[in-house]
Amino acid sequence: MMHTSFVDGDVAVLELEHGKVNAFDVEFLTAFAEALVALDGRALVLTGRGRAFCAGVDLVRLANEDASYIDAFFPALIRAFETLFHFPRPVVVAAQGHAIAGGAVLVSCGDHRIMAEGPSKFGYTELPIGVPFPQIAFTIARYATPAQHLQRMLYFGENVGANDALAMGLVDELVSGDELRDRAVARARSLAAIEPAAFAITKRQLRGPQPVGSAEVLARWKLPETRRTIRAFLDRTLS
Repeated sequence: MMHTSFVDGDVAVLELEHGKVNAFDVEFLTAFAEALVALDGRALVLTGRGRAFCAGVDLVRLANEDASYIDAFFPALIRAFETLFHFPRPVVVAAQGHAIAGGAVLVSCGDHRIMAEGPSKFGYTELPIGVPFPQIAFTIARYATPAQHLQRMLYFGENVGANDALAMGLVDELVSGDELRDRAVARARSLAAIEPAAFAITKRQLRGPQPVGSAEVLARWKLPETRRTIRAFLDRTLS
């Protein structure tokens, strides 16, 4: 599910590799959070393999599992987002493909966000399929998305192209796919050269206190009608 390679001791490159589009399930989220904890003080480059950086929640599994699965999935999702967003060392996200829903949230956790040039899309697509953001995901989106675009991105679930994502401030750089990893590693090395304690303090000041999950949101995720809405969305998009 994860492939980690280390670059010159200061920077860890963590690749998402899970199914066709690196979608979230309980096993993936658990492995991801554990991989972050194991990085042992290194700066992080987060990237993916395949045509998608990450497409967010595995909706097929979510729609077909019962509420007990969501009871396990929801805290795993929150832990993964919290661990990445509050990661004390530098995080450079290198999105080689689509960053949709939870994948866009992962990108938004980055201290520096790079996207490959080309047809990739970026979007927070949760609300149109009936699932509100957990509090931590909303905190991340609000932190990383310029205020003039946040309401539009959340309400309409619009997927924007890479050029628009750059123009809107959703990512910081576009580079060619061939240059993506080298550019991300160089950025991570630059940030890693900052005194670690000073960097961590500044990052905490920027991002504020660690939030807690919302019982109301969890209850909404577990409702049978939510899964019915997801199934209807899947029927429209996969048929």
